[in-house]
Amino acid sequence: MKQAYVSVVLSIGKLPTLNELEQLDAALAQTTRIHEIVVLVPFVGQLDEALLAASLDGPLTLVSTHSRATRDAVIIAGLGRAVGDFVVEWRGPIEGLDRVTLAELLALTDARIELIEVAAVEESIASRSFYRFANSLRPRDAPLRKTVARVYSRRALAQVLSATSFETQVGVLAA
Repeated sequence: MKQAYVSVVLSIGKLPTLNELEQLDAALAQTTRIHEIVVLVPFVGQLDEALLAASLDGPLTLVSTHSRATRDAVIIAGLGRAVGDFVVEWRGPIEGLDRVTLAELLALTDARIELIEVAAVEESIASRSFYRFANSLRPRDAPLRKTVARVYSRRALAQVLSATSFETQVGVLAA
């Protein structure tokens, strides 16, 4: 169990169901001392009132932005709202964020790793083709990969957020 406050920021493109939130909350309760879940809502029109009535162990925060906000702006807003000692930014399928995955991600932070990126295993043919082409133009030791998650320490997140005034793409900031 991670003896820290862990925030999970969900940026999955759709609102999670109440059942998915309850399963994630249970997994967090088993792997962390204290936790919170931050759900990014692309705009207020998609808000589900049932989520507000969720009975979870940790706090649930819904962050909504303007309908014309970019995906990176929405993520930055969610990361800025997260208050944990460690912040997990999750963009993959929510069922992939289970107790085992959380424990593995947080175990890496015990070695004082301050920023962890999780690459996607399954990609579409178009995505694989894009990354193959893009990487053919890059140095071999620094390939681009599609990521589904990042884990930030509080210090790493503060550095990323402080740089948002001159760069607005989260992937570039994390690099």
